[in-house]
Amino acid sequence: VVIAGAGSGKTETMAARVVWLVANRRVAPDAVLGLTFTRKAAAELGKRIRRRLAQWRHVAEREFPDDVEHLAQLRAGEPTVLTYAAYAGRLVSEQAARLGAEPDVRLLSPAVAWQLADATVRRHTGTLPSDIGAPASIVDYVLAMTGQFADHLVGIDDVEAFCRDLAERFEALPL
Repeated sequence: VVIAGAGSGKTETMAARVVWLVANRRVAPDAVLGLTFTRKAAAELGKRIRRRLAQWRHVAEREFPDDVEHLAQLRAGEPTVLTYAAYAGRLVSEQAARLGAEPDVRLLSPAVAWQLADATVRRHTGTLPSDIGAPASIVDYVLAMTGQFADHLVGIDDVEAFCRDLAERFEALPL
């Protein structure tokens, strides 16, 4: 893990560390996983790692021509460098079928989630509770609720059944 401020050399440090690990046969290039927060950072990190590994491959071909296994790894192996969200999406698409889920599901960015919630709220034609506050705040409530559902691994039906059961238990209490 490398945590440092902007312009401090994080990307260069990570690229150098990957090459050191590969050159010292601690890890194969295709066993490297680089994760960053932004696409720009992932693209830059991936570019630097590939460039440094290509440089190392040329050195290894010249200096260690008989190290067939290592040279094969350098020629065939490609590190994985993605954003956290892209990697999570890849995991879902690769493993979803094992869990009975759709493999082509995609993760929603916060902006897309907000747009979907806003569009849904705008299409709602029913009445709203009087204590809900400003209609504009409903989108925030929807997003918070979906976050809670995801964090607690429950669906709408689960929450509705829980609320119904709880209401019945309250109603059964003596006054």
